[in-house]
Amino acid sequence: MRWHTIALIHILCRSACFHRSFGLPQLRGGTLDADAEQSSLANTIDLVSQNSFIYGPSMPVAPIAKESNRSLNIFGDTCGLVETTSDDDDWLIVTSDSILRLSLCVASPPCASTSWYNTPFNPCYSTNRYWKFQDGVGTAFAYPLAAMGVGSFDSLYVRRNVKLQFYQGTGDTNPFGPELIGPKYVSITYWRDIACDGFEPGTFFVDGGPGALDGYSLKIGGGDIESIKMLDIKEKVNEKDHHTNRYKDRWLYSSDNRFVLRRASSFTVELTLSNEYGPSCHEVYFEARHGFDGSATVIKIPEFEGTVPESDWGAEQVKVTSNWWGNRKIVQMKINLPPNAPVGEYEFKALVKNRVGTTSLAEEPFPDKVFLLFNPWSQSDSVYLDSATEREEYVMNENGLIWSRIDSRPMTWRYDQFGIETFDVLMHLLEGQPSSIRSDAKLVSRHFTKMLDNGNGVLVGKWDGDRSAYAGGEFPWYWSGSDQIFKKYKKNGWTPVKFGQCWVFGGLLTSQLRAVGIPARTLTNFNSAHEYKPLDFIIDRYYRMNNGEREQYGEGGSIWNFHVWNDAWILNEWHAVDATPQEKSDGFYQLGPAPHSAIKAKSGGLFDVDFVVAEVDSSVRNWIDKIDPITGENKPVVLSISDTHVGHHISTKSVGSDARWDITAAYKTPEVVRLLQPPQPIAVTFSAPSGVSAGMDIPLNVTLSNSISNLTAHILITASAISYDGTILGSLDSKEVTAGLPAGESLTVSVLISPLAYMDWIGTTNIIESMY
Repeated sequence: MRWHTIALIHILCRSACFHRSFGLPQLRGGTLDADAEQSSLANTIDLVSQNSFIYGPSMPVAPIAKESNRSLNIFGDTCGLVETTSDDDDWLIVTSDSILRLSLCVASPPCASTSWYNTPFNPCYSTNRYWKFQDGVGTAFAYPLAAMGVGSFDSLYVRRNVKLQFYQGTGDTNPFGPELIGPKYVSITYWRDIACDGFEPGTFFVDGGPGALDGYSLKIGGGDIESIKMLDIKEKVNEKDHHTNRYKDRWLYSSDNRFVLRRASSFTVELTLSNEYGPSCHEVYFEARHGFDGSATVIKIPEFEGTVPESDWGAEQVKVTSNWWGNRKIVQMKINLPPNAPVGEYEFKALVKNRVGTTSLAEEPFPDKVFLLFNPWSQSDSVYLDSATEREEYVMNENGLIWSRIDSRPMTWRYDQFGIETFDVLMHLLEGQPSSIRSDAKLVSRHFTKMLDNGNGVLVGKWDGDRSAYAGGEFPWYWSGSDQIFKKYKKNGWTPVKFGQCWVFGGLLTSQLRAVGIPARTLTNFNSAHEYKPLDFIIDRYYRMNNGEREQYGEGGSIWNFHVWNDAWILNEWHAVDATPQEKSDGFYQLGPAPHSAIKAKSGGLFDVDFVVAEVDSSVRNWIDKIDPITGENKPVVLSISDTHVGHHISTKSVGSDARWDITAAYKTPEVVRLLQPPQPIAVTFSAPSGVSAGMDIPLNVTLSNSISNLTAHILITASAISYDGTILGSLDSKEVTAGLPAGESLTVSVLISPLAYMDWIGTTNIIESMY
């Protein structure tokens, strides 16, 4: 049922109330003569009915006093019908405990010569009641008629253009008769049967005697809300407030409509309604729909009276304003997004309903899809970062630096976290993840470490010294930014891109974490241990000599010249996360988030804390096969052991500058050298040139200094090409010397490695390692 705005009509009050005569046009058959002097009355007369009552000027001489301050409330004390007077512009109906006329001709001749409806309507009758909507708002509730009269309720008159529908009993479940449109007279058959002069044609009768109408309810339509004419989601203002405007700046040429917001915050929207809004009668609420848990989930966002608690989905009214014509139709609402809201894509819509009942009067979907992200600007979010300069660095900065050597310039990397391909990949990687994961920053970051390379992820990792192994893809050092890889991944239908190594995975993971709103940084650990499970924080490396060359064997772990992973800021501390596939955790290649506090304390715990401890703080034992002089067996013996070899110069970009920042102290306590054996009489030092360019000879020098008695020294020096992950690729040169070394003297042995020996092994991450 639709309800429309009423015309404003005034009633002439005559008889006992006032004594004033007016020049009125002639009546012909109960209708206004078309030839009457309408022009002189145009500004003073409103037509109340075609036939019902005598026409009169638009304003009576004085208002009719109300019998009492009667009201019929539906919601609280402010939404319902209230009694008014005949001179009030907003009255909708007049009710009477008798009959709405000056006199009554009953069925006993002689009857009046003129039908009753051609005589004046008496608005001064003591039992008449004028009713209007409180606040002038049409709300279309079903009002019980018994509450409108005094004693029995017998008649009512409905004003022009006002709609009404009768219902049997209370409520609006049992309609009675058709929808009526005023002007309309309603009475009971009792009056029809005793009135000899009849009733106005079209009068609606209800069977029964005095009080019969008390058993009905009446729904009055005075212009209820039929539609939301316009819904302004104020994208520019809201996205600037949510620090997400950089996404739209980068998506300038995209045709997709996306509204990017952050949880643990609120945003405002403005609704323009078809009819006037009554704050106490209507409720504006919202719905958010997602499919994170396998089926459609609808979150109702109710309207709160007052401020919405931070932890709740909810909306509150900001203000109600009038349009150009003074109608209160514009409603501004603030919607709260709780700090545990799952991140991802939603469909929002606005709805308006009466405060009683559940059926919406009008609804309108948001013009854009809504995407929620984590919020490092909000103290309520688990990723809150209180430093503005650090937020600028770890959330907003689109470029970074990654170190592969301490003494050289770092690699530059484009994170492109606001790019549309990055965002599309972000949403793709979240597909299929339930709300329980999407609402938890720890689980989202762990999920990303799994999805970047897990057999069918974004990037294929490959560590191979043979260049031909990279056919069909790019060498890892080809890439300089995440955007290159994400574009290719999306363009190829989510097919993994070939190939990458740890610094590429590190760049991609920082991009995804920053894109979803988790502060993140890329870091490098030099001399990074990779220990195989079970973990004992000792890397054993076994060597033997084979035809004069050093050969590594056995599986005791490895030492990477450098390894790149990431830190994610969650719950007020950094957590290590790593997307490079190394060892499986819970059945997948994934690592973290391991909190720094647990890593530094070596306290173990969930999310691979011990594995990271091993990477930064393992001991290294080097073994060499030797012939046992007694048994003649070839057995490994400890060649050397070090507690300080692993985990050096853990480096990341400084906040606000391109300087290298050493954060080793965040991962481990200062190291103490452990001496497994008494001090040795021979001191050994090693020297090699720095800054060697490809094509130059490389001199290596080993110096032995004897501080005790004369002795004979046996020295074996080997130089091997290894990859940055510690894999021996091939032998470059070796030298074995036996010489006397008198007390107090030194001996230097040199090896010169020519370009012919090492050029075939040159790569961005391959290095030369010497061992003595």
